[in-house]
Amino acid sequence: MTTPYDPQALLWEIEQRTRGVVSGEDLAGLAALVLDRLGCTTARQAYDRLYADWAGLPRGGVASGLRAGQVLSLLPLLRLEGPLADARQEEELWQAMWEHGPADETWKANVVVKHSAWGLRHLTDPEQLEAALARIERARAAHPPGTRIRENLDMAHAGLRTYLGQLGGGEDDFDTAVDDMARLAESSDLTPDQRLVMAAQIALLRIHQAFRRADEPALAEQIQVLEAALNRLPADHMDRFAFESHLEAARGSLTYLRAQRTGRFEPAAEGADAATPTQEIRRRIATLPVNAQADKLAEAAFAVGQRALLAMDHQGMLESLALREAALDLLEPDDDRWIRVAGGLGVSHCVMADLELAPPADRALHLDQGIAWLRHTLRLTGGPHHPLWGGTGFNLAKAYRLRGDAHAHDSRVRRLNYDASRRVGLECLRADAWSSLLQSGTAHAAQTARMAGGQALDVARWCLADGAHTDAVRALDAGRGLVLHAATVATTVPDMLRELGRPELAREWQDAGSVPELGEEMLFAAQTAVAGPSSRLRRRVLEALAGSPRHQALLDVPSPADIGNALHALGATALVYLVPGDGAVPGLLDSRPGFRSDSGAAVVVTADGTTRSLDLPDLTLDAPPLTTYRATGTPGRAADGPHDAGAAAGRGTGIPGAATRAPDSGTGFPDSGTGFPGSGTGFLASAMGAPGTGTGLPGHATPAPGRDAGGPLGAESPSGPAPSPEASRHALEELCAWAGTAAMRPVLSQLPRGFGRVPSLVLVPMGDLGVVPWHAARVPGRRRSHGYACEEAAISYTPSARLLCEVAARPAAGTRQTLVVGNPTRDLHHAGEEAEAVHRVFHPDGDLLGPGTATPAAVTDWLRRQRGGLLHLACHGVVRQGERHSAYLALSGGRLAAEELTEGATRYRGLDLVVLAACRTNVSGHGYDEAYSLSTAFLVAGARSVIGSLWPVPDEATSLLMYMTHHFMSREGLPPGRALRSAQSWMLNDRREAPPGMPDRLRARVGDIRGDDLTAWAGFTHLGW
Repeated sequence: MTTPYDPQALLWEIEQRTRGVVSGEDLAGLAALVLDRLGCTTARQAYDRLYADWAGLPRGGVASGLRAGQVLSLLPLLRLEGPLADARQEEELWQAMWEHGPADETWKANVVVKHSAWGLRHLTDPEQLEAALARIERARAAHPPGTRIRENLDMAHAGLRTYLGQLGGGEDDFDTAVDDMARLAESSDLTPDQRLVMAAQIALLRIHQAFRRADEPALAEQIQVLEAALNRLPADHMDRFAFESHLEAARGSLTYLRAQRTGRFEPAAEGADAATPTQEIRRRIATLPVNAQADKLAEAAFAVGQRALLAMDHQGMLESLALREAALDLLEPDDDRWIRVAGGLGVSHCVMADLELAPPADRALHLDQGIAWLRHTLRLTGGPHHPLWGGTGFNLAKAYRLRGDAHAHDSRVRRLNYDASRRVGLECLRADAWSSLLQSGTAHAAQTARMAGGQALDVARWCLADGAHTDAVRALDAGRGLVLHAATVATTVPDMLRELGRPELAREWQDAGSVPELGEEMLFAAQTAVAGPSSRLRRRVLEALAGSPRHQALLDVPSPADIGNALHALGATALVYLVPGDGAVPGLLDSRPGFRSDSGAAVVVTADGTTRSLDLPDLTLDAPPLTTYRATGTPGRAADGPHDAGAAAGRGTGIPGAATRAPDSGTGFPDSGTGFPGSGTGFLASAMGAPGTGTGLPGHATPAPGRDAGGPLGAESPSGPAPSPEASRHALEELCAWAGTAAMRPVLSQLPRGFGRVPSLVLVPMGDLGVVPWHAARVPGRRRSHGYACEEAAISYTPSARLLCEVAARPAAGTRQTLVVGNPTRDLHHAGEEAEAVHRVFHPDGDLLGPGTATPAAVTDWLRRQRGGLLHLACHGVVRQGERHSAYLALSGGRLAAEELTEGATRYRGLDLVVLAACRTNVSGHGYDEAYSLSTAFLVAGARSVIGSLWPVPDEATSLLMYMTHHFMSREGLPPGRALRSAQSWMLNDRREAPPGMPDRLRARVGDIRGDDLTAWAGFTHLGW
């Protein structure tokens, strides 16, 4: 006999009981109530009955629309008991509710809110989430801000966007949603208990943000907020266990960040004695509805496993494995949660083998099981669009490598595993490009790309060890300049969409990507909103472009043949990647068998497209001259702290008589800290929930903190007084001496020399090697005891082969228009003299702007109008690591930021040369592997050549160097790179003479420059043609 029911009465009864829901038993009771009133034993039976009864009503009437809304309101409670996947039927219900339900907009909004009340975790496709967001947005449109129903809708919308950010990888979705939730948490309509739970939820989300940004202090602060909320939460509250699991995981994450900084694992003592026994964990979870148990088991498994790893506890790891297996038993393979739990299970097995947490006889079995689980997980993710694809693939590649190492005496098995590790490793690196393309705004893209450099180095080292040089090139470039690549791709998207017959999507992209014309007082202000398409639009576009013939080019790197063609066009001999070896790292992993300090290498691609490598055993990140230099810095820079403290005379300290071209510049050169082998991207990082592994906050894949973790890119703050200028100069001299012996001497000795000309190199220094002025490396001299690399070869730099090929394809404009900017902030006397001299002597027909006239609007207006332009900027340059505007030029009344050059839709075609005679204009504000600086931003914006600087350049010497660079371009017809090289050679010559026509004020300083003072000339670099 069928049990009669009244859906409206049932909803009223649920509403009354909901007010008293606290424990897991209470929540399970609500789901049981629905089953009881419908006379069903399973959620599937209940849903089938509800749907059939609705389908039996006459279509198109109010009764049909009303009943559809009632079914949709009950559906979330049924999903607590089991998955109910029938998107087509659910869409029918929504259509009936909207079109035929009561005309009361409040009633419709309440249906939407109730449908979202217990979460939408069953949605595993970003497209489904977008549809759910669209429903909320439709309901919100009818309710003004400030009303209770609008706040409920806003909260549902924010919660769904945090989930979309997790599933789809768009960090802007996540961050803006967290801000909205924090604002809504202040609502006076919330009860104290609701406000307490929201405080804990927001703390969890802030914990994720802090870990993603590798912000150790913020992570510690949010842990305290969560602890305070937990102390006030009832012991039987349904969310308490989840908060406890996340808190334990967060403490482990804090331990991981501390270890990255110090090189030692020192588990946080907080909460260690309060860890809940596994048996009690299982008992608590058993009180929850069946479909909620799987999530909690997975969360508990992560926390228990992390605790066991820190304690090197074999039994604890077995308990973690058992919890993951129990979660899998409750899930179906087509459930996205199954993929996440299976991936975590695979990583856990690999950890048991890799870190010797299992008895020796069991390790091979654990590794085989881990590989099997990871292979299956990777297959189910389907490709780089899935947020777990990259992390899962890298873990699988590392597992193959580990298994190959274990078969040292079986060459066939070892080779098969090594081949698989390279193949999977190279494929998973494509996910980094996908993730960067997905992000809206440079900061989010840079955070996402941080993992790429470390993973690329690991895969490249495998390739080099196996003699696969072409694969090594592919791996190295896959981890370079991803933010710049995303900015370059953005301008080609409309054409690709139109080719696919999607003009409407192309228009939407262009509308979203255009930077609005702002008034001069707002242009490039520090708080300008992020420009460009949102990650939600980017996701739709990337999915549409999957059918484009040019789709592969979005994710793949140039082939050696492509690179050779670019080198031939540029007249260059070779592209050289400088790959650092792993330095020995103190800490947890020292005693592992086979742990070693890998040798560095140079990976060379020549103009004929051939590849080879050169071992460089001394090229390691722990080389004393490199570590000393990072701790000491160049004159004018406080080591890895605020620049300009005690700075030498140069462009921009604001100290009377001491003008360096970099006021208020932030944090200094990036530093890697100490980290772990493999850049923290292997099993250890995965098991600890390191960003990028897909095992951080349960069910959430996050980008890895790379070597630039925290503040000044992981640098340890110096203590005591700032180093003296003499100590800084000595550190730079020792660095350049090491650079010669460790890399440039052996590299130069292997390159062919043409008759009457020197070889021309384009360098890609990987990771922290980007701090080194390689062109100033000391090498044997011809006329004196030593010389410098720039005297033996023409040396340029590039962020990546991708950008090299892009720039090499740009034609020369054939005309020359010039804008010279000098001393726009009135505090750089010599910069003003330099600009006036360059303008009057070499470009009298060009424009000259200075104080009051050199505004951001004036400069960008000239850039838009120029054809074949030369832009010379003698002003202050500022770098602020990781900030919204990570690098900018200080102009008259405003800033010209790197992010504004790359994020907008405008490209300055025909821009031949940009000379950035300012401080740190070739220093990355987002980590060295991203190479995101003012110099590279101008390259992306359209320039063929850029000259920039690595440190706070001295004002007087810079004026002479810049004048001579223009002299060699204008009077001797040299291209920019060779003109800079000639100017630096002129500076090195203590018998230098002023050329005819040099203004008297500059001529008077020619004899004051010391050729052996590296700070005077070695800071400037060339990129491009």
